[in-house]
Amino acid sequence: MKVAGHKKQINFLIHSAKANLISQVYLFYGQSSIGKKRVALEFSKFIETHKGFTNESDNDLNCRDIEEDRHPDLKIINPQIKTEKGRPAIPIEVIKNLSSFLELKPLRAKRKIIIIDEAHLLNRDAQSALLKTLEEPKPNTIFFLITPYPQMLVSTIISRSSKLYFAPVELREIESYIINQKRINQKEAHEIAFFSFGKPGLALNFISSPQNIIKQKESFEKFVKIVKSDLFLKFALAKSISDNREMANEMLETWLKYFRLILLSRIIESSVYSKLIDVKAFSKFSNDDLMRIIKLIQRTKILLSTTNTNSKLALENLLINI
Repeated sequence: MKVAGHKKQINFLIHSAKANLISQVYLFYGQSSIGKKRVALEFSKFIETHKGFTNESDNDLNCRDIEEDRHPDLKIINPQIKTEKGRPAIPIEVIKNLSSFLELKPLRAKRKIIIIDEAHLLNRDAQSALLKTLEEPKPNTIFFLITPYPQMLVSTIISRSSKLYFAPVELREIESYIINQKRINQKEAHEIAFFSFGKPGLALNFISSPQNIIKQKESFEKFVKIVKSDLFLKFALAKSISDNREMANEMLETWLKYFRLILLSRIIESSVYSKLIDVKAFSKFSNDDLMRIIKLIQRTKILLSTTNTNSKLALENLLINI
């Protein structure tokens, strides 16, 4: 298989395609780097050749062109890094420019496919423009909206979508995948799988850039120090990073991963996994505490990413609860 995990979602998509019940709009939601975009790409290949999700797609021209984003009937939309407010976004112009792509009949494929990655970064005007397109969809077109934050899309877009939730992949599945697909030895695969937090995309990043897993371990040690520090030091940290939202969001993403990792280490009965991190530093937190903190970090990330809220106050409010 070309995808780690998500068997239920893949089977649902394959069966719907074989029954000619393909939706025109799909909403794939779940954590980042979890495999949502990969499934969208493999399903796009399957619609065309029935070779998607298998290694056979490597030898097919259409599949390779889809994989490398050069197929004439595929459009992948990613957020623009530089915007007028300095935050990544998908502006209305990008959606308006889709009209010329959609007006033309498919050149080589059966359908036109549009993948909008990080769809929650569509600004309000862009979402309104997209909604008009979805209300009167062109025949033989499929939209994939991919996001970790579906609540940031307007309800009318959500209601027109076939929704598929992608949960974190079991660590054993990630471990098996990278052993079989990437020829990684079991000990190394065990460690990579654990620090991937159930995210196959992160595991593949560790394989292609081994220095990143070293940085991951170092950042965990810093994270433990923050958890153990007093409020004075925590507030000093909030002040030092509050003016740099990009740095603050990277830090929040790291904290989010680690609180999930601590929670996961308590649930998984594996002495090997428990040896990889110092769980004693978090003994003061109950499982309910961890869940509450995870939700608070998620809310803080959304505030810093999409609003002009006072970042120092938002970070202080979070740190008081850690």
